[in-house]
Amino acid sequence: MEHLEELRRRMFWCLSSFGAALIAAYSVHAQLVRLLAAPLPTGAPEPVTLSVAEPFMTSFRVSVYAALAVTIPIVAWHVWAFLAPVVDKGRRRGVATFTLAGLVLLVGGMAFGYLVALPQSLAFLTSYDSGLYDIQLRAGELYRFNALVLLACGVVFQLPIVLLGLVRFRVLSVAKLRRNRRVGWAAVAVLAVCMPGVDPVLTAITFAPLLVLYESAVFIAARLERRWRRTDNAATKPAESGHTRAVVGSRHAA
Repeated sequence: MEHLEELRRRMFWCLSSFGAALIAAYSVHAQLVRLLAAPLPTGAPEPVTLSVAEPFMTSFRVSVYAALAVTIPIVAWHVWAFLAPVVDKGRRRGVATFTLAGLVLLVGGMAFGYLVALPQSLAFLTSYDSGLYDIQLRAGELYRFNALVLLACGVVFQLPIVLLGLVRFRVLSVAKLRRNRRVGWAAVAVLAVCMPGVDPVLTAITFAPLLVLYESAVFIAARLERRWRRTDNAATKPAESGHTRAVVGSRHAA
């Protein structure tokens, strides 16, 4: 019951944080809408709305996107604080480091999407076959696409954390990652293809940094794998020696 009460309390704080962030985001929704429209190339048509309620719903959705982005670090902290007592003390610091690094990569991925990937993708999509079509941009679809691209960039940039976590908990080894490097590159290509955009420009732009992140994760894991093994072996030796002394003592008593 104490755990359920703590879970309920932390869920309340997460929802309250999201509500406060939503109110704050909606109060500056005009600036947020302009920020999402900024990656459009010069000369692109202005976003339009086609129904009575669409302006309000579009501004509200943009506020929800911003509130979710702000709330993600708060939710991650509460999840970690709730699960930390279950994690072994020897690995608690490593999990906390992974969580912090994941948040940094999330911000870095979203920044890469906003500054690099999204402008190039929109420049290609909004000018493709412009001589054949009267291209108009519907505001709701445009801002939803932009938000999904930013979120997807932040998620796929978690690749090093996933690989390091698998190596840390001995699900994978560095030797296996090196032997199956081509399989890893193919998985990276699949991640790039699964991005929200349907254009090859976004796929190509995201593939390059993902490949760099993959190789960097393998390089870092190779440096840390031996240290992790020494730490785990040092943690298991006292327990094994204590068990051995207990067995010897019981034999002497018998």
